[in-house]
Amino acid sequence: MWNQGNFFAEPDCGLPCGMHGMWKVDWSHTFGPKFFMVGRYAFYNWGYGFDSQTGSDQDLSIDRVARHRRGSAQAFRFLKPWHNYTLDGTLLRDRHGGNCTS
Repeated sequence: MWNQGNFFAEPDCGLPCGMHGMWKVDWSHTFGPKFFMVGRYAFYNWGYGFDSQTGSDQDLSIDRVARHRRGSAQAFRFLKPWHNYTLDGTLLRDRHGGNCTS
């Protein structure tokens, strides 16, 4: 009754909409011997759903005695594009009599 195919968000989901699965961009920069930063962007396009195998133009009929069904079932789609941004930095400093040397 239902087609459980791959469902991916395509309209209005942001920059890399047509891409399926996970995509990641990573940027690292060292500003000096004691300071560096890392920026990341990740996109995970996934979803699931139930589409009628016969289309949505027929009425659904289920005969439980004869174990026969025909027509269209209601479609359900759950699209979940995830966008994740991170920016991390590290500053190494001398503290408590110790030192930070490269």
